[in-house]
Amino acid sequence: MRRDGRAGESARFSVRSLYAYVPRALKIALVILAIIGLAVGYRAASSAALFQARAVDVIGTSRTSAEEIDGLVRRSVSRTGVWRADLSALSLQLGRLPGIRRAVVTRVLPDRLRVRITERVPTVVVRTSSGHFVWVDDEGVALGEMKTSDQMPPFFIRGWNEDGTNEARQENAERVKKYSEALREWQTAGLVERVSEISLFDVHDVRAQLTGKDSDIEVRLGSQELGRRLKTALDVLDEYKQTPRGSSITYVDFQSDRVVLGF
Repeated sequence: MRRDGRAGESARFSVRSLYAYVPRALKIALVILAIIGLAVGYRAASSAALFQARAVDVIGTSRTSAEEIDGLVRRSVSRTGVWRADLSALSLQLGRLPGIRRAVVTRVLPDRLRVRITERVPTVVVRTSSGHFVWVDDEGVALGEMKTSDQMPPFFIRGWNEDGTNEARQENAERVKKYSEALREWQTAGLVERVSEISLFDVHDVRAQLTGKDSDIEVRLGSQELGRRLKTALDVLDEYKQTPRGSSITYVDFQSDRVVLGF
């Protein structure tokens, strides 16, 4: 100190001036330690009890078990917590469950997850090669066997690829599409009650198995104009059923320019 009471210039001290003397390697080490500290702190904070899943809101289920989805979500995020949960992977995992077309998982911080479910809708009943009746949706995905309490569909599909491959699924989706086309046209023509099954082994060779007193008769329709062709074929059938040979008819084949009866 000077005698006049003022501090000398050489005695002044600041952190900045001290930092200038720190070697470059030590500076780099301090930066790395700071980054590591932040990372450790982030992991500790994100896995803290504050972010542990305390509730899972499941929306959009009517046929799928909400309890099953809740349990699966809780198990998946038990280690990561809500903050670090991989929502995309979890959504894909839920989307693979039977009966679910799409699942979207979102965070509701700090401790909740919301799951929005789009379910698959049973559209058609398929008679399998083993004789079981199974509900499928419009993409050809099996949704379980038909129950005795279920409402009966107008008619069933026969001729289903049961291989379980992607190719089989694409083929079955085409079968469901053709079924819907036939159903729409036959309902418009008022003929749906005369059909018990539609044979779709080949979607270009559609065949209708009749019901009631004509249950032994198959009508071969091709792939186009299914409503008009079925009506024409049934008109010819009903006329010839009145003849002595009417009880011997086993099939009706709609060809390009005529209807052929098989005995």
